[in-house]
Amino acid sequence: MIRKTSIKESISFIGEAGSLIDPFDFERSNITIDDKKFDCNGNWAFCRFDDPYIIGARFGFSRGFVSGKDYGFENDQHKNGTSVRIEILTSK
Repeated sequence: MIRKTSIKESISFIGEAGSLIDPFDFERSNITIDDKKFDCNGNWAFCRFDDPYIIGARFGFSRGFVSGKDYGFENDQHKNGTSVRIEILTSK
């Protein structure tokens, strides 16, 4: 069965996505990487800007198996591998 979620929900995130909350109220399970649930897990932060060209950024890390072919690499990332990503969102 496929569970449908709204834009404010997540299958694995507890709480309303995109809302501002006090760090002490942030659900601890949201920052725990559980390799029993998914092949790859990650924690991400998102920022939006009032800039006409750079409208946002996403940064975070992930741990677990990633198929290198998904990113144009010949090798796969090991199941214990960790990667760090920074993505800049532009208006184009």
